[in-house]
Amino acid sequence: MTPRQRSVMDKLEIPPLSLCPEFGLFRADESAEAHHNRVLATYREFAFNMYTGAHLTLLTPAGDYCDAHCQLIEDLQVLKLDQNNGRIIEFPLAAVSKLSGARLHSSRMATNVDGTTQQPADAGHAVFLAFSRRRLVFTFREFRDAKSFKMWMELLVARAQELESGKEKSSRQDVQFGGSGPFTV
Repeated sequence: MTPRQRSVMDKLEIPPLSLCPEFGLFRADESAEAHHNRVLATYREFAFNMYTGAHLTLLTPAGDYCDAHCQLIEDLQVLKLDQNNGRIIEFPLAAVSKLSGARLHSSRMATNVDGTTQQPADAGHAVFLAFSRRRLVFTFREFRDAKSFKMWMELLVARAQELESGKEKSSRQDVQFGGSGPFTV
């Protein structure tokens, strides 16, 4: 980790619990401080992985699967999305209006970065990030990966909205967490 990356990660704190749901990560055998430190370390690890960039699978509006490179920019408040089509789109996390998860089943073909297609054994699980004009649908084969992604994204969204409301003091609605499906935390 470079000094610059370390500086960005050291500024990342868990938002107040009033802004995000309880994730059920508390272990009976640990103190509140140990719990906080463990959750913070895992949260920072997720944020660092997204900051350095991750290849994730998206479900497109046409119902196809595509690999996309997702990256948080420097302030950890904007998600940059590159679907390898010549355009890079930035999504401010403070603008997320709803974040939820669901179980998917599909018979559609998946398109890999190299242009080849494959039949997914099962589409798996999805995490939806809804914005005013667009919805991003991230798909995962494993439930635990989808649940983890959703949980840490909820914290990043809550943080971005907290920072945004501190700047504007507007009456914008906050994100709705949870929703129906097996992801309700």
